[in-house]
Amino acid sequence: MKIGILSDIHGNLAALQAVLAALEPLHCVKLLCCGDIVGYGASPKECVDLVRQHGMLCARGNHDDMMTNIGREGILREEVQDAIHWTRQQLSVEEREWLGGLPRVIAYAGIEATHASHVLRPEWHYVMDIPGLMGNLLFQTTLISFIGHTHVPFL
Repeated sequence: MKIGILSDIHGNLAALQAVLAALEPLHCVKLLCCGDIVGYGASPKECVDLVRQHGMLCARGNHDDMMTNIGREGILREEVQDAIHWTRQQLSVEEREWLGGLPRVIAYAGIEATHASHVLRPEWHYVMDIPGLMGNLLFQTTLISFIGHTHVPFL
């Protein structure tokens, strides 16, 4: 059984289309997304639509979370705040609520996928090194877990 895993789309429609085209000949039975469907890119609405059309199971990323968690963006850099505000304007209320309502962790066929570390505090914690990985493993409930957020592939 083949499962496609992707993460950190960030509203980049061309990249999402390229990944989906690369996965198509593999005949994956399910596609899992580790979050951040939106954020920064010019096509948040189109990316949300495409993810939903493909029936992907999606974990909520920090940018997805900001679509309904209004007011918390004030702690972020100004350019990130601008991207969040712009993205909210591009999406319908229903799309923003869908993004904000995604679960923090998804499970399928004995694996988990999440956007950031399974550790709840600090929120949206990066897994970037061995100590971060060890903390994550304390809360991971399956043998195999996929984590996005870092934009750096590692195993």
